[in-house]
This record gives sequence, structure tokens and C-alpha cells, in this order.
Amino acid sequence: FGHSERRTIFGEKDELVAEKVAHALESGLKVIACIGETLEEREAGKTEEVVFRQTKALLPAIGNNWANVV
Repeated sequence: FGHSERRTIFGEKDELVAEKVAHALESGLKVIACIGETLEEREAGKTEEVVFRQTKALLPAIGNNWANVV
């Protein structure tokens, strides 16, 4: 979830990605959660800010299920 193309093309926000992750984990699935900046964000020096924001949004969704998240 959270692949850069889905975030860009479909406008998926951090909160929606977190909801999808939470639902998948609740359903007993393993999850690949994608985080990362766009080229523009990287060139603007915002990598750390973007990755922190995306990770922070995922924390409540993942809870103690880190063993099921890649």
C-alpha cells in the first residue's frame, strides 16, 4: 500500500494508506507499506519531512503488528 504511483495518480493520502494497512492487518494479511518522497520533494530537501509524515500516519494503523509489515 502507498505506492508512489497510487499516491500521485489517484491522490491517495497518508490517512487512506493507513486505513488500508489497518484493514489488511485486521484481516490477517501481511502488508507491504510504501513510503518515500517524490523527485520534487527530494530536490527541495524534504525527504526526511515526507518520510516522517508518512510513517507517523502509519503508526496507529500498525500498532504492535510490525512483524506483519514490510
